[in-house]
Amino acid sequence: MSLFSLMEPAERGSKYRYLSMPVIVVVTLISIGLFFWLAISLPWWVGLPAGVAVLATGFVLVLRLVNSIVPKKFPTGEDS
Repeated sequence: MSLFSLMEPAERGSKYRYLSMPVIVVVTLISIGLFFWLAISLPWWVGLPAGVAVLATGFVLVLRLVNSIVPKKFPTGEDS
């Protein structure tokens, strides 16, 4: 069993992947909107770093929320 084997099952199942899509879309749109608002409304030397900080915060928030939504262990056929 290789580390990069294509025959091994994925760690997280595909049916759980789509549960987090609304969260990803909403947080991404909010962070991009805040980035543009900060970049337009403030001077560039303040708005650009603040906008990048907002994008980074949105990225970390998406990672944490998706990690909490998608389970780490999946129920087996015997459990359900």
